[in-house]
Amino acid sequence: MDPAEKRRVAERVRRALTERLKPRGFVRGKTTFWARPREHVIEFVHLHLFSFEPAFRAHAGIRVLNDTFDAPALNGPTTDDFKTNGRWTYSLEFGAEEGSVARCVDEIARFCSEVAEPWFERFVGPRILLASESPLNERERANLERSFKGLADTETVRSSKKLLGVA
Repeated sequence: MDPAEKRRVAERVRRALTERLKPRGFVRGKTTFWARPREHVIEFVHLHLFSFEPAFRAHAGIRVLNDTFDAPALNGPTTDDFKTNGRWTYSLEFGAEEGSVARCVDEIARFCSEVAEPWFERFVGPRILLASESPLNERERANLERSFKGLADTETVRSSKKLLGVA
């Protein structure tokens, strides 16, 4: 598949995924991010398009709105974490055929349903995210704690929303 066709088909996958994730409360923000704002954080799914093949890797993450880091931290599970009998559990390759696009979207949606959603549910609420078992690093937890205490910086929150395209 030539690079231009790969980009076009990848965008078909992304548009179809947007419709699939909408009922779960996710909106497509930036080109490769689907975000769901919560109090103090944004839960997100990110698709990484491989340069060497027509395939994606899906990541889940939680962004603290009051965090100053200049990129979304991919601090959650990824499709690369899962293998069954030596094969990838979630097959995110795609081709130009409509059936191939639909199958890829189904696999991403299945990852979201089976892995990302339960992971997000496990960390709902600032008290759980402030615990040491949280996926957040020390800086993120400190920024979340400030936000939880009502000390969030409005410009930092605005920047975080803009970073994920939900401003």
